[in-house]
This record gives sequence, C-alpha cells and structure tokens, in this order.
Amino acid sequence: GSSEETDQQESLHKLLTSGGSSEDNFRQHFAHLKANVIEAINELLTELEGTTDNISMQALEHIHSNEVIMTIGRSRTVEAFLKDAARKRKFHVIVAECAPFCQ
Repeated sequence: GSSEETDQQESLHKLLTSGGSSEDNFRQHFAHLKANVIEAINELLTELEGTTDNISMQALEHIHSNEVIMTIGRSRTVEAFLKDAARKRKFHVIVAECAPFCQ
C-alpha cells in the first residue's frame, strides 16, 4: 500500500542524497560492462529490424474493407502496414500534407 510507496521514496531519497563524493561511484570496475552494453544494443537493433514486419502483419486486424484511412506525412512503417492490408482488402487512404517538408 502507501507505506511501501513511502519506503521506496525514502530509499530513493537516501540513495540520491547519501554521502560520499560522486567521483567514488565512477571509479568502480565493472567486469564485462562494455560487452554487456554491446550485447544489449545488438538485441535492441535486432528487435527494431523486425518491428515494421511485425506491425504490418497486424494490418488485417485493424483495416476493414471499404474503410477510409487518413494519415499524415510519410512513414515507411505506415506504408508497409497499408500495403499489407491492401493485398486482401480494398480501402481508401487520404494522406494529409506535412508541410514544409512534405515527408
């Protein structure tokens, strides 16, 4: 309940205001830190590479026949989503201008 939340807030406050110089905190050696960060970034990149496909696979769940879809600007993800739906459904798309760049 609220006592847990208060305890967490107090703990965070103690952590942030605890004594000692901030320089001490950055002098600790963390084994394999660089490798762990690189691995996490690579996992994120792999996940991001598949997001457009994952999103466009859901198109038929969201777009129905004879609908009018309005979008703004240009997006590769939205374009893939709409093209995937257009393979099996007929619908209209209105793209509003996104001035001044018209993207």
